[in-house]
Amino acid sequence: MTILDDTIVEDNEFFKLCLKKATGGATIGDPDTAVVTIVDDDTPPVEPGTLQFSSATYSVDENGGYVTITVSRLDGDEGTISVDSMPLS
Repeated sequence: MTILDDTIVEDNEFFKLCLKKATGGATIGDPDTAVVTIVDDDTPPVEPGTLQFSSATYSVDENGGYVTITVSRLDGDEGTISVDSMPLS
């Protein structure tokens, strides 16, 4: 059986083999079946994701001293990423 390499990220695949119809006076022993697993070796594409504010608006009291602004990472978790921020006038 020929195993073909591909670039598709997928679950492992498998097939079963069974020994049958021995000839020449041979008999079939035990085990007479085997399972072959084709282990997927493809790496999923790097998905760095999307950075966005968790909310479009934030508020803080004038005497609050600081405000916590949350940035969320969506649709990815590969690698280290960063973003700069700057106030708009």
